[in-house]
Amino acid sequence: MKRWLKLAMLAMLVALPLAAQQEPAAPGRGQTLADTLEAIQQARVVTRVVFIVAHPDDEASTLLTYLPHGLGTDTTLLTLNRGEGGQNAIGPEQGKQLGILRSAELSAAMNVEGPHLYFTRVIDFGFSKTLKETLEMWQGQALEDMVRVIRTVRPNVVVNGWGGTHTGHGNHQASGYLTPLAVEAAADPSKYPDQIADGLKPWRTELVLDPVRAQGPTRGCRAPSRPGTADDRSTFRTTPHRGCRGRRARPVLGSGSVRGTRSTGFRCTNRTSTIRSR
Repeated sequence: MKRWLKLAMLAMLVALPLAAQQEPAAPGRGQTLADTLEAIQQARVVTRVVFIVAHPDDEASTLLTYLPHGLGTDTTLLTLNRGEGGQNAIGPEQGKQLGILRSAELSAAMNVEGPHLYFTRVIDFGFSKTLKETLEMWQGQALEDMVRVIRTVRPNVVVNGWGGTHTGHGNHQASGYLTPLAVEAAADPSKYPDQIADGLKPWRTELVLDPVRAQGPTRGCRAPSRPGTADDRSTFRTTPHRGCRGRRARPVLGSGSVRGTRSTGFRCTNRTSTIRSR
């Protein structure tokens, strides 16, 4: 009898650890490597950035690459039009056909560089001499779509790619002019109530940045100043190469050229401080 009792007690002791192993781990306990990684990922706070420009060739490729791959931000490029009125370096397509080609090339470039991509419904009607002309042609449609994207993405930071631009192409001027208006309208529940009815909520962006541009144009693929911390140098070394690959995915534009002026930093337009690259 005592022998059977001892065997029963031994069986119970063996069964208890097995039962404990079969119970699911409590959420967030991280009892396995997969659980730990999942808990860390769920707890991570990701900064969301929206970069706004006018045309498919206006964006800063190196910055758009470094934001998601170097800093881990959730980055979105919002291009107001599809470049229908621009150049075609490889073929005869113009107008809507050119817009399709440039949209596809930009999408392929973003697959390399990392950001999400949105367009508004307005068109590139060719070179515009003034801000007024562009605003009249676009008839408020760009602003409405910009507000929708901001309310959809809910960014912490908006980079106004043409902020502070008051001369040159009217589309560029309009992009810089409309961006702060869109940020303000996105936070106002009385603006575009149809978007609220669709389920979008007002969103207040914490920080708006305008580029501080260097004098003179920059040609070719080049990297900005190296970041100050040693930890991100390995990632940073791959950034200009990835950005150049994104540029070279666009032969319609004439691959590899960076238009506009070189940005040396960013100025806060809704705060009093100034941020510059190191």
